[in-house]
Amino acid sequence: MTKHSKVGSISADKPEISFAIPCYNEEENVEAIYLAVTSEAEKHAASHEIIFIDNCSTDRTRHLLREICSLDSRVRVIFNNRNYGQMRSPTYAIYQAEGAAVIGMCCDFQDPPALIGEMIRQWRAGAQVVVGQRRTEKTGLIL
Repeated sequence: MTKHSKVGSISADKPEISFAIPCYNEEENVEAIYLAVTSEAEKHAASHEIIFIDNCSTDRTRHLLREICSLDSRVRVIFNNRNYGQMRSPTYAIYQAEGAAVIGMCCDFQDPPALIGEMIRQWRAGAQVVVGQRRTEKTGLIL
């Protein structure tokens, strides 16, 4: 049986949940998203890993990610040699994930970490795919 063949099947050496978080110039958010995701994951998941994938940031994001990795072995970082964009970069992070389930999140809190528990509950209840949907948005008419 593979790790993906049954909902909730995890092994002792693999995390239950993987988080794939792409980032680009997110020095303002990277520590906060790490703390928020870690807090929620520790409440709701048996085990977890966080994979940040950096799109060649030019600010302090890479430095901060190295610091986070040095403090928490559950965190891995992929440093891209250029900006591969908002589709290819997170997709590659998902391919590197080892968890029985993967939750993709934006580093800038577009995806509220407070929803992690509900997403995990839905997955454990048998949903093969759980997707959040924004019901309201405060933007201008053009957007």
